[in-house]
Amino acid sequence: MSYLKKLENVLLGRAEEFDVRHRILNAILLFMVLLFSASVFINAAIGESRLGVAISLMGAIIYSILYFISLNYKKFLFPAVVAYSTALFGYTPLLWLRDGGLTGGFPYFLVILGILVAIVFAGKWRAFFLISEVVVVSALLIIERLYPEIITHCPGPHCVFYNNLWGFSLALLVVIIVGLVYIERFERANRKLHEYAARLEELSKRDPLTGLYNRRELMDRLNLLFKIFSRNRSDLSIVMIDLDNFKSANDNYGHSFGDKILKEISEEWKKLLREGDIIGRWGGDEFLVILPHADARGAMSVAERLKNKVKEISQKYSADLNLSLSAGVVQIDFLADSGKLEYLLEKADEALYKGKRLGGDRIVIAS
Repeated sequence: MSYLKKLENVLLGRAEEFDVRHRILNAILLFMVLLFSASVFINAAIGESRLGVAISLMGAIIYSILYFISLNYKKFLFPAVVAYSTALFGYTPLLWLRDGGLTGGFPYFLVILGILVAIVFAGKWRAFFLISEVVVVSALLIIERLYPEIITHCPGPHCVFYNNLWGFSLALLVVIIVGLVYIERFERANRKLHEYAARLEELSKRDPLTGLYNRRELMDRLNLLFKIFSRNRSDLSIVMIDLDNFKSANDNYGHSFGDKILKEISEEWKKLLREGDIIGRWGGDEFLVILPHADARGAMSVAERLKNKVKEISQKYSADLNLSLSAGVVQIDFLADSGKLEYLLEKADEALYKGKRLGGDRIVIAS
């Protein structure tokens, strides 16, 4: 993570913890703290009255407290409402009257204030502050029209400086806000893109009906395990499975029923396997189970559990369904079979069909 990103997370909060509106609020509050703090020193340096210095100091204190609450306690509504109420109902009339009214620099601030209200707030609070801003500005315009003498006009370098300071500060604030909004949108879109890509990649590995791994993914994983286990000389077994009488079930009960059975069997089988075991749909009603750290006897035991589960599901639906399981088990001998993965799959397939030729509902260990 870059230093700028780290600094942004420290000052505005992490995107994982704060939504974009909350981070914008933190940026506004921090901006107001810096602006009022700078005004304190500037007013003191140019010989402003004690009242002017006190007003700036009070603003720095108020917005510092609100910034602390928003950032550290993750509160949004309270600091947002207090901050905008202070700006609209407190500093707007005050600075309007002492900085030249309509001809001063403060009316431009109100335009930015309205934009920020629309960005930060939603629903009734947005409507409340926008309507309130219209009411406050209208009242100030009427007062200035009826009683122009109460407006303090301060021509000279100080007023020019303040107006330029406000203009620059507001331009900077807008840049920060727009930057935050678009950066957040870009990061959100980028995250979604990565999520979609990850989902598509995962879907490409899965059988759409059962949710098990498809044949290509099974081969990729088997090849990888074959290489790893051949170096370690660890036990690795495979079980090739075929459902007996599944075609008859499809013909008698319909393909939708057959799909339902396949999905249910797949879900139940996954519960019976260990975390590191891998199961996938080889094709049609054929399945392949990869069992790391399992010898032929262990693989036989797993296959028996899977076979019993098929019978249990079959009997649940109908005694006439008569689904069962035939399987061929191969324990890989890395000394004899190194580099012969396709041959081992053929041996498992042969053992499977040997079991089917003997009447099905049996598990055969390949020689």
